[in-house]
Amino acid sequence: MVLRFFLGANSGEGFFSLYPQLCREEARRIFVIKSGPGSGKSTAMRTLAQALGDAQEEILCSSDPASLDGVVFPDLALLDGTAPHVTEPDFPGAGGDYLTLPPYRDRAALEQKAAQLRQTLGAQVDIIPNAALPAASTQVRSGLAPALLDPDVAEYIRQKGLYRPSLETLRQAVQKRVSEKRFAHILGCERLAAQLAAKYGADDYTVRAAAILHDCTKGLSEKEQLLLAEKWHIISDYGTEDFPALIHADTGAETAKREFRMPDAVADAIRTHTTGAEHMTLVQKILYVADLCEETRTYPGAAELRALALTDLDAAYIAALRRTMEFVRSQGRTPYYKTELALRAALQTPEKEETT
Repeated sequence: MVLRFFLGANSGEGFFSLYPQLCREEARRIFVIKSGPGSGKSTAMRTLAQALGDAQEEILCSSDPASLDGVVFPDLALLDGTAPHVTEPDFPGAGGDYLTLPPYRDRAALEQKAAQLRQTLGAQVDIIPNAALPAASTQVRSGLAPALLDPDVAEYIRQKGLYRPSLETLRQAVQKRVSEKRFAHILGCERLAAQLAAKYGADDYTVRAAAILHDCTKGLSEKEQLLLAEKWHIISDYGTEDFPALIHADTGAETAKREFRMPDAVADAIRTHTTGAEHMTLVQKILYVADLCEETRTYPGAAELRALALTDLDAAYIAALRRTMEFVRSQGRTPYYKTELALRAALQTPEKEETT
C-alpha cells in the first residue's frame, strides 16, 4: 500500500513547506531534483516508482495532485527541490545528492512548443542549452560554491557585498571558534564600534562585521596559524616575538574574505587592527580603537580612551597607537615598525622620531 499525502500548501502567509524535514531523515539517501518546469521530474519519479514497485509514499503536488513532488522508497527518496518548495540536502555527497534532468529533455518537443508560441503570441523564444549546476543558485552566488562561478563574477559579488550573511550569522559562526571570554570581548568591540560608526558616519554593517570577525582566528594555535598562512599564501615579516600576537590579524582578514565573502573594507580593517598602518580609513581607525578600549578592557586608562574616542576619534587613535607601543616596550620588546610608521603618519610628522 502506498501512502499519498501533501508536504506543502499555499496559505495566507505564502507557501508553507515541510519538504526540508524529509531531507533530515538519516535512514534514507535523498536525491533532490533540480530541473526546470516541463523537464520530466514528476514523470521520472512515477516511472521509477512503477519500475521498482516498492514505493512507500508518494508526495503529491499541492497545485496539481496528479503530479508527483516526491517519492519515498525504503532506502532512498526522490524529491523535487525547486520553487516554491526549494529544498537542499543538508550534507550533499554524504546524506544526499542532486539530480538534474536537463540533459534528457526532448529538444524536438521544445522546438515545437517554441514555434507555437512564436506563431500564436508573437513571442521571442530562445532555447539555450545549459548544464544544471549541482547546487542552488543562492548557494553559488553567496560563495558557498565559488568554484562554480566565473572568478570575476565571484569577486564582484564579494566586493559589492551582495548576498552577505546577516550579522547574527557572523556572530554564531565566530562564537563556535573562540573562548567565552574572547567572544565577550568581540561583542564589546562590536558595540563600541557601532557607536563610533554612528557618530563619525561609517557604514554600520561594515564596521560591525569587521568587529565581529576581527578575532575569528585568535583561538588557533601557532601551528594552525602557520598552516592557514601557507594555505592562503600569507607573507608576513613579523619577528619571532611578534608572530604569535599579530598573525591572527592576517589570517582573520583572509578568513573574512575567503570564507565569509567580506569586501576589502572589512578585511583591511581586520588586517590592521593589531598594528595600525600609515594610511588608515575611517573603518580601520574605528576597529583599531574599539578593539583596544571596549567595555571589557579594564586596564588603567581604558575608560579614558573610550571616552576620548566618543569625542575625538583621531586623538583616540593616536593615543591608542602610543598605548600599544608603550605596552610592547613594557614587555621588553621593540614595537613593530609598522606601528611606529602609523603613529608618525597620524602625527603628520614623518621626520620626527617617536620616543614616548
